[in-house]
Amino acid sequence: MPFFRFSIAGQAAQRFDNMRYNTTRTFFARDVAVARRKALNSALLEFGRSAEVEDVFRVSFFQSFQPPNRGAAFYE
Repeated sequence: MPFFRFSIAGQAAQRFDNMRYNTTRTFFARDVAVARRKALNSALLEFGRSAEVEDVFRVSFFQSFQPPNRGAAFYE
């Protein structure tokens, strides 16, 4: 199955003072639509409120381990 890396932006929940955020998530799935759902669900579970995919890249197996699947940059 292919690996996909998503650049995600959204609005964080109140526990993060309602700030905006950017993050990346990498998932493997049979196609980009399934991987997109996994990525958005992951971001929503971690940060809450809203999330949208800004960009998607197909990556190799080895590239999928480079950035961790956690963390974000917050801004106002």
